[in-house]
This record gives sequence, C-alpha cells and structure tokens, in this order.
Amino acid sequence: MIARRHLRRFRPHLQVFSGRFRHFLAATSRSIWFTRSSGCMAMPELLYPPLKTKVSSIPDLSYQRLSAKISGEVFGGDLMSGFTRDVVSTPNAPKAIGPYSQAIKANGFIFISGQVPIDPATGNLIEGGIEAQTEQVLKNLSAILQAAGSSWEKVVKTTVFLKSMAEFGQMNEVYGKTCKNAPPARSTVEVARLPKDVAVEIDVIALA
Repeated sequence: MIARRHLRRFRPHLQVFSGRFRHFLAATSRSIWFTRSSGCMAMPELLYPPLKTKVSSIPDLSYQRLSAKISGEVFGGDLMSGFTRDVVSTPNAPKAIGPYSQAIKANGFIFISGQVPIDPATGNLIEGGIEAQTEQVLKNLSAILQAAGSSWEKVVKTTVFLKSMAEFGQMNEVYGKTCKNAPPARSTVEVARLPKDVAVEIDVIALA
C-alpha cells in the first residue's frame, strides 16, 4: 500500500476516479498510463518521481496513454475520440418498427438488428414454413449488409432464434446455402415467442 504521506503529497496534483471510460486527471505535466478496461493506474511508482518526470515506457499495448499539462485545471481523457457511429438504412429490407435501427456501423463493425421474414416490398410477413422464412430473413440481412458496404464473407457472428428447435435442420439447410465457405461463428437458441409469431429471427455482426 502507498504510504499516506505520499498520498497527501500528491493529492493536490492528481485525482483519479476509477471506472470504465471515466478518467479525470489533475494537471501534473507528465504522461500517465491507465488500463483501458478498469481505469486503474498501471504503475504505482507514478506517485513517486518528481512532477516533471515522465513515465513513458510501458510495452503492453492494452494500456491507453493519457496526457495532462499543468494549467490548474482538471482534464478528462477523451477515450471516445475517433469513435464513429453511423446508422445504416435501406428500403430493400423491412423498416424499423420501433426505437431501433436496421443496423449500426461503428468503428469498423456492423451490428444488424434481428431480421424476421417480412417482405420489404409489402411490409407483410411472407407465407410459408421455416425454409421460406429463413430464406427471406437471409435476403433481408443481405440487403442491409450491401447497404453498409459489407457482405456475407465479412460476417463474423450470427445469432439464430428459433420458435422450435425441431425445425433446426430445415433452417440449417437453407442457412448453409448462404454461409458456405468459412462460415461465421453462430449461436442458435429456441425461444418461447418471436415478433409477429414468426418461426425464425437472425441478427448479424460483420466487418465493414
């Protein structure tokens, strides 16, 4: 543990409130490293050198470097700088019918909301069993992927929601026609009920 005299000595110069993406730095005219996940100081010896000493040699790339200059003010490390978030929308897939987007493109990834077998041309559910419904869901996902500038080859994860696991085989056969080579990771779960009482819903995570 750090001796109280050290804490008293540097309390006017440095205040840290740990927490994910919450870092408030008092000006100290030095470079400081924090763990990106927990926000805790990576080097306890940070409190020991004189104020003008810089801690600049940490090989682990999982640390986020934050800098503060002596100015008598408190600075917050802007960990969200460079963050991008764009809404993806296309008329070739069912319109969002609630407070959500068809997809979000963020920092090189595309997160597609769960799609159900709705024909975007009519806005109605298609007729047919699990095979026809799965095919329509995949068409809707393909349209959104294309609108986002991606493709099935860039899909890294899907989640399939089935009303009945007894229909897994039929769904899987249709699904396999779209995801052939190096298929993405996938989770398949049976649920009690799906929107509009459809038989299948699928969501996707892909690379942009």
